[in-house]
Amino acid sequence: MTMDVYNQQLQHIDSVWPQNKKERFSWELGRIQKDLANFSVVRVEPKSLGDSWVYLTSGAWKVDINKDYRFEFFIMTPFEEARHVETLAMLASYFSDDKNHLEVGSAVNIGRGWLEGSKFDHLLISLPYPFGPNLEVCKINDALTIRYLWVMPISASEYTYLNTNGLEELESKFDQAGVDYLNPMRESVV
Repeated sequence: MTMDVYNQQLQHIDSVWPQNKKERFSWELGRIQKDLANFSVVRVEPKSLGDSWVYLTSGAWKVDINKDYRFEFFIMTPFEEARHVETLAMLASYFSDDKNHLEVGSAVNIGRGWLEGSKFDHLLISLPYPFGPNLEVCKINDALTIRYLWVMPISASEYTYLNTNGLEELESKFDQAGVDYLNPMRESVV
């Protein structure tokens, strides 16, 4: 079943980005291959200058925490960089531990900026607003539906605000500020 799921995931990603070049990467360091065998990350190249690179997990769906669907994660970035594969492998490995459930509104500290020199060292799990339901819902079969969730870099102060005020309030701050989510040097909204 695993290879069939991977192939259907690739077909789903192709349906969202039919003309973009895609490449699959594995990450061999750390525990990820022990935690989620055959885990990989699919990189989608931008079609036009100024569009984002998108990195999507493939294999996090094996973590069974919800009866209705499983999760995969993606990050958008202005640059091609191997550290995004590492970041997503680290996130998926963390997620695979029964103590570390992630869902919309969760956030984790990654211990370093998501890009070199960035102060955004936390990842917020959010709905895939930039791509909507076309990306979010990947129906594999009657027993398995995968939801792709957006991994959005946030600052430590935004993380604190999230924990105090909730996701809706933080997202309102983002909207009010007109946040450029791809800017690794953007100002924190709080």
